[in-house]
Amino acid sequence: MSDEEIRRKRLARFAVLEEMNRDASVTVTVDAGKAGGHVESGASVMEPRSTTMKTSVPSQPTKNSVAVLMHEEVDPAKREHEVLSRVLAATMDSGQTSEAALHALAQLTSRDNVDQLLVDRMGVEADPLRYLIECFARSEQERRKASSPRLPQNLRESLSEALDQTDHLVVSYIGLVMASPEAFSSVKPLTVSDMAHSLADHFMGESFPTLLLERLILRFGASDEEDMLHAIFSPIFSCLSIRASSCSLLSNDFARPLKALVALVSHKPLANVMTSMNAFHPDNIRTGSQLQHSTLLGPFFSPSALSDEPEVGRTYFKDGHKLTKLEVSSSIVSLQSSLKFLRAGLYELVHALLKGGANSREAVLKWLSAALDLNSERRKMQVNRLVVSGDGFMFNLMDVLLRLSAPFSDPRSPKLANIDPTFVCTSHRLNYDDETRISVDSDQLSRWVDRRNENIQESLRRRQEIHKREMISDEPSGGQSIVVSESFGFITECFFLSLRAVALSYNAVVDIYEHGLLRQLHRAFAAREGLLNDSSASLTMERERELAEATRVVDSLVMHKCCYDVYLTDEDLILSLLRLASADASWILKLLNEEARLEILPLPLPPPAKFSALPEFCIEFVATTLNASKRFAPRILEENSHLLEDILIFIVSMISSPIHVKNPYLRSRLLEFLFGIVPHVDDSSPERPVSGPLTLSVEALFQTHPVIRGHLSGALFGLYVDVESTGSHNQFYEKFSIRYHIGTIVEWLWMLPDYRKAIRIVSEEGRFMKFINLLLNDLTFLIDETLQDLTAIWEIQILQEDLLGWRALSDEDRKSKLEKLEQLEGSVRSFNQLGNSGVKMLYLLTEDHQIRKAFVKPEMISRIAEMLNNFLLKMTGPKCQQLSVRDREKYHWEPRQLLSMISGIYTHFVEETEFAKCIARDGRSYSRDLFSRAERIVRKRGLLANAEADLFHQVALAATEFSNLEEETDDMLGDIPDEYLDPVMATLMRDPVTLPTSGQVMDRANITRHLLSDPTDPFNRKLLTEDMLIPNEELRREIEAFIEMKREESAKAKSRE
Repeated sequence: MSDEEIRRKRLARFAVLEEMNRDASVTVTVDAGKAGGHVESGASVMEPRSTTMKTSVPSQPTKNSVAVLMHEEVDPAKREHEVLSRVLAATMDSGQTSEAALHALAQLTSRDNVDQLLVDRMGVEADPLRYLIECFARSEQERRKASSPRLPQNLRESLSEALDQTDHLVVSYIGLVMASPEAFSSVKPLTVSDMAHSLADHFMGESFPTLLLERLILRFGASDEEDMLHAIFSPIFSCLSIRASSCSLLSNDFARPLKALVALVSHKPLANVMTSMNAFHPDNIRTGSQLQHSTLLGPFFSPSALSDEPEVGRTYFKDGHKLTKLEVSSSIVSLQSSLKFLRAGLYELVHALLKGGANSREAVLKWLSAALDLNSERRKMQVNRLVVSGDGFMFNLMDVLLRLSAPFSDPRSPKLANIDPTFVCTSHRLNYDDETRISVDSDQLSRWVDRRNENIQESLRRRQEIHKREMISDEPSGGQSIVVSESFGFITECFFLSLRAVALSYNAVVDIYEHGLLRQLHRAFAAREGLLNDSSASLTMERERELAEATRVVDSLVMHKCCYDVYLTDEDLILSLLRLASADASWILKLLNEEARLEILPLPLPPPAKFSALPEFCIEFVATTLNASKRFAPRILEENSHLLEDILIFIVSMISSPIHVKNPYLRSRLLEFLFGIVPHVDDSSPERPVSGPLTLSVEALFQTHPVIRGHLSGALFGLYVDVESTGSHNQFYEKFSIRYHIGTIVEWLWMLPDYRKAIRIVSEEGRFMKFINLLLNDLTFLIDETLQDLTAIWEIQILQEDLLGWRALSDEDRKSKLEKLEQLEGSVRSFNQLGNSGVKMLYLLTEDHQIRKAFVKPEMISRIAEMLNNFLLKMTGPKCQQLSVRDREKYHWEPRQLLSMISGIYTHFVEETEFAKCIARDGRSYSRDLFSRAERIVRKRGLLANAEADLFHQVALAATEFSNLEEETDDMLGDIPDEYLDPVMATLMRDPVTLPTSGQVMDRANITRHLLSDPTDPFNRKLLTEDMLIPNEELRREIEAFIEMKREESAKAKSRE
């Protein structure tokens, strides 16, 4: 267009302005439905928000207008004027406007003047951005009408060109308004923030035309316009993040900003805009809390039902002591539904960002890994909540990672082969410096890593500098080395990020829940019940305050428990965890076994370096997931029992291989799951199993799978030995719990013929003797402690029955005794349960003739006899009445059942002559009266069947005979030379051996028994094993000669008599 034409059009415009100013009949009507608020201004004909100015041509075509146009000649310019007038909201009432003004307006609203019209109109708009968006929306409406095939071709083309030009200008001005809003409004000052909030409202209200968004991206997405695209959308992303920061699960208002953000970043250029913003991951972020609250994504992951959003718990679980199960269940389901909706949106958001291109994907992975690395403190016993992200944030983060891992969360997935185990030997995403490895220490790991990879091994170099260790070439792993990859695929990154996320969220919360919250809740309930049931206390204001406070504590803890239950019982979440756990187990087994190997077990030696270098959490994740699934969602476990095959093979492989998995506690966590799924034997009927929900599916696997059937038995007895030292500060008591699990599993396996055969084979191995030794150690401690505690409880109960004596005690003494009683009751329950399990296992194993051979070896037979004698004396001796406590069921105290098993064990050795000798030699507990009294009790109370009672009698008779013979032998031998006596036990040596490390001589049975517990020389603590013992044949012959000499002297003395 020439300058002269531009000048003429401007004159025409001014003529219209002058005409309209003179003509008082010109009216402007406001359609608030199409435009925003009204702004008064007399400076321009373009009154704000005037969207319907009537002319001779209807502002909206009538029903038959298009049809009429087919028969009448249409002026394209006139038609174009009508369309653009509606699009730009610039129409006039022809009845009140002169013909000259209308003609001039038609000239003004042509396509050539749209630019100026938009500028003028925006100058009087309170919200110019909204006006432009509405213009684009009206343009699209007009485009649909103008595309009708019933219109003339030339008219369709003319209108399309006019609307294209208008749309281009509208899109351009939207960008300009977002970048420089202050230049486009004379009504009030506008800021970028104002425009961002306005546009965010449109996106959240889903009123922003999708096509307009695409046009904006197309218009400003070119490389030379990237800054403009950033200027337009960066404020919007910041605004949506701010909106999300005030959202809550209570109102579900998180959906609008989240859905808007997903819609935006689904376009790759916008995903790159967002992830390139400094606010996406600022450099100054130092803590998990900062990352949650000061990054763009943080607020979207923050909605929570846990303590970081306490109002949710107070709303859903108020007055916890009054809540019914139905009310709690309903609230939990409601909150889980909200979380499911939130997490689905979060996954869409992260997935869209990951698909935004290489730069966007890298930024997202950095943010995810930072969210995990900065929250590593959550794994500590004491967590500073001020520096870590909230529990809800971490759960949401974990859920997104689990969803990203879903494509390979299957034990049969071929994608598992793409997981690179050397990821954990780098600091590529996460810091693994402080991680405990499965079967190597940090020094060994640093020596395994190939020197060719030192340029990418910053974490290993730091470790080497700290420890100042030299590289060592000869490794016990067979000289293996790890060649660390220089880059890692998405599957590898996603897999290891998911495992770390579970450790920092689900595992951490389960630990708080089980070891903190539930214990506190139990104590709080007990305290409140104590106040309610205290009939002796009068109803005083002080007591009312105490009761109110106790109720408040209970309500608070119940609220927290219910909030945790929302997360821990989420079946969708547990299913995701279970699937990934099965994939993890399958991947580790593949890492251990080359395809050429036909047998899974035993695992290859030496352990592959890539397996040994894995952090322990790779195994711990499987254990935690399985135990949580069994506890919180057994139905999910049952419905997905097809995943158990790989998991059970994995469990058996891990617990049977202490060289591969050095941490016995880690293996015991896997064992805990087996304990949870096998049927437990009913104490009242040892032959009847209590069927659990998984009995059929589990039993089928146990009975048919060759790996499980062939190796589980040995694994159980081996682990029983290994947990003697777990490395835990509480290992002394911890081992009893683990061994209780083993005993329960063995009880069930004993009823399966194939496993009984397998146990017979295991009993022939040297390691089985260590198991027997530790079993006897455990039983001696547990039963002795049980009987001792029961006696102490009986004494306090007797004192309480003496009302005068009880009241004569001071308040402090009574309180002290009650506290002691409570402590005793807690310990005796535990010791009873553990002891009964051990005795039962001993009963089952000694019942079998072949397995019993291990128990009658010289180093064991006397220990068993002495232990049984001790138990028998305490349970049937003169002080047995002190075990008659009240409420024995409360303590799991079943004396009849225990005495039945102990006396039954005696009968199992009826054919073992040496056993009867050992009974008789026991100078501490054995007496003829003991067995006579025990037999009377057994028969009177029917503790043994008549046939078994007869066998018990035979054992007693044999012991009596050998007791008499033993007395004669002692008289015959007289004073025994010290050199013939064992230096530790002070008994006559029958098979003397020399200890090579100290030169001392001991009886083989005694030193062998010692070595089962401690493989050191008792005289100098140097390493000593059974195969190192040197038979002292010369001394043995001397002792035999001494005995023969004494026997001859005794015979001569008798003959003289």
